[in-house]
Amino acid sequence: MKYRRRTEVNYWMSYADLMSAMLMVFALLLTFVILDYRELLEEKEKKIEQVVSVKSEIIRALTEAFKQSNMTIEIDQQTGAIRFPGSILFESDSAEISPEGKKFLQQFIPKYMGILLQDRFQNEISSIIIEGHTDRNGTYMYNMSLSQRRAYAVLEYIYNPWC
Repeated sequence: MKYRRRTEVNYWMSYADLMSAMLMVFALLLTFVILDYRELLEEKEKKIEQVVSVKSEIIRALTEAFKQSNMTIEIDQQTGAIRFPGSILFESDSAEISPEGKKFLQQFIPKYMGILLQDRFQNEISSIIIEGHTDRNGTYMYNMSLSQRRAYAVLEYIYNPWC
Protein backbone atom coordinates (compact mmCIF):
# COMPACT_ATOMS: atom_id res chain seq x y z
CA MET A 1 0.00 0.00 0.00
CA LYS A 2 1.21 3.30 -0.99
CA TYR A 3 0.66 6.17 1.26
CA ARG A 4 0.04 9.50 -0.12
CA ARG A 5 1.17 12.37 1.86
CA ARG A 6 -1.40 15.00 2.22
CA THR A 7 -0.06 18.54 2.05
CA GLU A 8 -1.93 21.58 3.06
CA VAL A 9 -1.03 25.03 2.02
CA ASN A 10 -1.86 27.58 4.61
CA TYR A 11 -1.89 31.14 3.56
CA TRP A 12 -1.46 33.27 6.57
CA MET A 13 -1.63 36.95 6.13
CA SER A 14 -0.41 38.95 8.99
CA TYR A 15 -2.09 42.07 10.23
CA ALA A 16 0.93 44.12 9.12
CA ASP A 17 0.63 42.72 5.58
CA LEU A 18 -3.03 43.67 5.46
CA MET A 19 -2.30 47.21 6.66
CA SER A 20 0.51 47.55 4.11
CA ALA A 21 -1.83 46.54 1.31
CA MET A 22 -4.48 49.01 2.48
CA LEU A 23 -1.85 51.75 2.71
CA MET A 24 -0.80 51.09 -0.88
CA VAL A 25 -4.41 51.29 -2.08
CA PHE A 26 -4.92 54.52 -0.13
CA ALA A 27 -1.68 55.98 -1.53
CA LEU A 28 -2.78 55.17 -5.10
CA LEU A 29 -6.20 56.72 -4.59
CA LEU A 30 -4.64 59.80 -3.03
CA THR A 31 -2.26 60.11 -5.98
CA PHE A 32 -5.16 60.00 -8.44
CA VAL A 33 -7.10 62.61 -6.47
CA ILE A 34 -4.08 64.93 -6.27
CA LEU A 35 -3.39 64.60 -10.00
CA ASP A 36 -7.03 65.32 -10.81
CA TYR A 37 -7.03 68.34 -8.49
CA ARG A 38 -3.78 69.58 -10.03
CA GLU A 39 -5.31 69.46 -13.52
CA LEU A 40 -8.34 71.36 -12.27
CA LEU A 41 -6.10 73.93 -10.60
CA GLU A 42 -4.06 74.38 -13.78
CA GLU A 43 -7.28 75.00 -15.76
CA LYS A 44 -8.37 77.63 -13.22
CA GLU A 45 -4.96 79.29 -13.36
CA LYS A 46 -5.17 79.49 -17.16
CA LYS A 47 -8.60 81.13 -16.93
CA ILE A 48 -7.31 83.62 -14.36
CA GLU A 49 -4.31 84.43 -16.55
CA GLN A 50 -6.64 84.99 -19.50
CA VAL A 51 -8.85 87.37 -17.50
CA VAL A 52 -5.85 89.27 -16.13
CA SER A 53 -4.41 89.48 -19.63
CA VAL A 54 -7.63 90.97 -21.04
CA LYS A 55 -7.87 93.37 -18.11
CA SER A 56 -4.28 94.49 -18.70
CA GLU A 57 -5.01 95.01 -22.41
CA ILE A 58 -8.06 97.14 -21.58
CA ILE A 59 -6.10 99.24 -19.08
CA ARG A 60 -3.28 99.69 -21.61
CA ALA A 61 -5.73 100.70 -24.36
CA LEU A 62 -7.50 103.19 -22.06
CA THR A 63 -4.18 104.65 -20.89
CA GLU A 64 -2.93 105.13 -24.45
CA ALA A 65 -6.20 106.63 -25.68
CA PHE A 66 -6.51 109.13 -22.86
CA LYS A 67 -2.81 109.98 -22.73
CA GLN A 68 -3.21 111.53 -26.18
CA SER A 69 -6.23 113.58 -25.12
CA ASN A 70 -6.18 116.78 -23.10
CA MET A 71 -8.58 115.31 -20.54
CA THR A 72 -7.61 115.39 -16.89
CA ILE A 73 -8.16 111.81 -15.78
CA GLU A 74 -6.27 109.21 -13.81
CA ILE A 75 -6.38 105.49 -14.63
CA ASP A 76 -5.49 103.04 -11.86
CA GLN A 77 -3.07 100.59 -13.48
CA GLN A 78 -4.12 97.74 -11.16
CA THR A 79 -7.91 98.00 -11.30
CA GLY A 80 -8.64 100.10 -14.38
CA ALA A 81 -10.69 102.53 -12.29
CA ILE A 82 -10.88 105.99 -13.86
CA ARG A 83 -10.93 109.06 -11.65
CA PHE A 84 -11.70 112.65 -12.58
CA PRO A 85 -11.02 115.70 -10.47
CA GLY A 86 -14.15 116.25 -8.38
CA SER A 87 -14.82 119.76 -9.59
CA ILE A 88 -15.09 118.72 -13.25
CA LEU A 89 -18.60 117.28 -13.08
CA PHE A 90 -20.33 118.89 -10.11
CA GLU A 91 -20.39 122.07 -8.12
CA SER A 92 -19.94 121.69 -4.38
CA ASP A 93 -22.98 120.23 -2.62
CA SER A 94 -24.78 119.56 -5.93
CA ALA A 95 -25.89 116.46 -7.84
CA GLU A 96 -26.57 118.42 -11.05
CA ILE A 97 -23.91 117.99 -13.72
CA SER A 98 -22.29 121.33 -14.50
CA PRO A 99 -22.09 122.64 -18.10
CA GLU A 100 -18.32 121.97 -17.96
CA GLY A 101 -19.08 118.44 -16.72
CA LYS A 102 -21.46 117.83 -19.62
CA LYS A 103 -18.77 118.91 -22.11
CA PHE A 104 -16.32 116.61 -20.35
CA LEU A 105 -18.71 113.64 -20.52
CA GLN A 106 -19.46 114.36 -24.20
CA GLN A 107 -15.74 113.92 -24.88
CA PHE A 108 -15.07 111.12 -22.41
CA ILE A 109 -17.99 108.70 -22.95
CA PRO A 110 -17.57 108.10 -26.73
CA LYS A 111 -13.83 107.53 -26.33
CA TYR A 112 -14.31 105.26 -23.30
CA MET A 113 -17.12 103.22 -24.84
CA GLY A 114 -15.26 103.07 -28.16
CA ILE A 115 -12.47 101.20 -26.41
CA LEU A 116 -14.67 98.91 -24.32
CA LEU A 117 -16.92 97.98 -27.23
CA GLN A 118 -14.10 96.90 -29.51
CA ASP A 119 -14.56 93.34 -30.74
CA ARG A 120 -11.64 92.06 -28.64
CA PHE A 121 -13.09 93.46 -25.39
CA GLN A 122 -16.84 93.51 -25.95
CA ASN A 123 -17.55 90.03 -24.62
CA GLU A 124 -15.17 90.42 -21.68
CA ILE A 125 -16.92 93.35 -19.96
CA SER A 126 -19.53 92.24 -17.46
CA SER A 127 -20.26 95.57 -15.80
CA ILE A 128 -19.29 99.21 -15.59
CA ILE A 129 -19.53 100.80 -12.18
CA ILE A 130 -20.24 104.50 -11.79
CA GLU A 131 -19.38 105.87 -8.38
CA GLY A 132 -20.17 109.30 -7.03
CA HIS A 133 -17.99 110.96 -4.42
CA THR A 134 -18.29 113.95 -2.12
CA ASP A 135 -16.09 115.99 0.14
CA ARG A 136 -15.94 115.50 3.91
CA ASN A 137 -18.40 118.25 4.71
CA GLY A 138 -21.76 117.06 6.01
CA THR A 139 -22.91 113.91 7.73
CA TYR A 140 -22.18 110.42 6.54
CA MET A 141 -25.78 109.81 5.45
CA TYR A 142 -26.02 113.15 3.63
CA ASN A 143 -22.80 112.45 1.72
CA MET A 144 -23.94 108.90 0.95
CA SER A 145 -27.15 110.25 -0.55
CA LEU A 146 -25.29 112.94 -2.51
CA SER A 147 -22.83 110.34 -3.85
CA GLN A 148 -25.67 108.13 -5.05
CA ARG A 149 -27.49 111.05 -6.68
CA ARG A 150 -24.28 112.09 -8.45
CA ALA A 151 -23.67 108.58 -9.77
CA TYR A 152 -27.28 108.39 -10.94
CA ALA A 153 -27.01 111.81 -12.62
CA VAL A 154 -24.01 110.59 -14.65
CA LEU A 155 -25.82 107.36 -15.57
CA GLU A 156 -28.93 109.28 -16.58
CA TYR A 157 -26.84 111.69 -18.66
CA ILE A 158 -25.11 108.80 -20.47
CA TYR A 159 -28.43 107.13 -21.33
CA ASN A 160 -30.19 110.38 -22.19
CA PRO A 161 -30.68 110.33 -26.00
CA TRP A 162 -30.87 114.11 -26.39
CA CYS A 163 -27.49 114.90 -24.82
